[in-house]
Amino acid sequence: MSRLKVYLSRSTQEKNITVSGKSEECHMFDLGDRVARLIDPNIIELRMNYDKNMTLKQIVQDSNDFGAQLHVALHSNAMPLAKKGTASGIEIWIHNDSIGGNEIADALIYPLSWVLQMKIRRGKEDPNTKETGVDNTGLYELDKTRASACLIELGFHDNPRDHEILLARLNKVAQVIADIINTYAWRKLNLCV
Repeated sequence: MSRLKVYLSRSTQEKNITVSGKSEECHMFDLGDRVARLIDPNIIELRMNYDKNMTLKQIVQDSNDFGAQLHVALHSNAMPLAKKGTASGIEIWIHNDSIGGNEIADALIYPLSWVLQMKIRRGKEDPNTKETGVDNTGLYELDKTRASACLIELGFHDNPRDHEILLARLNKVAQVIADIINTYAWRKLNLCV
């Protein structure tokens, strides 16, 4: 049986410090490890960025070299210093012509919003865009990754409430992400049979 190649990209933003005093990188590596333990190895061949020193360009190249068919980037958000702690909610970004990215983003957005009890932030370019947002801003990880891709922003780590909820529900968030990736893989593989 063939397996879907999935790349889990964990934030390497070690200088992006959360209200808990740890880095975004620290929390997203922890979340990625939890997701990985829940991925079904019978239907998914999983690769993650294991080296915290990898640049974004190296992560994208690693995903492309792996031949990933799905690329999921794990992040938490932050506001500029002058507005620190003022924003809340989750976002999922896709490349504007990524059908698979759109599909996985649609599957993730509502369950993650429910588990985290956070609002879904609307698209930045147009408040009427779909709730997962559409990337027209040139996000490198979405533009340069060959696989269907999405970038998840799991609340604002400079907002004490958002960050506390994320940390308290990390296992549930991992379960939602893994379940949806597993379901996506199963559907893709069965459609190809």
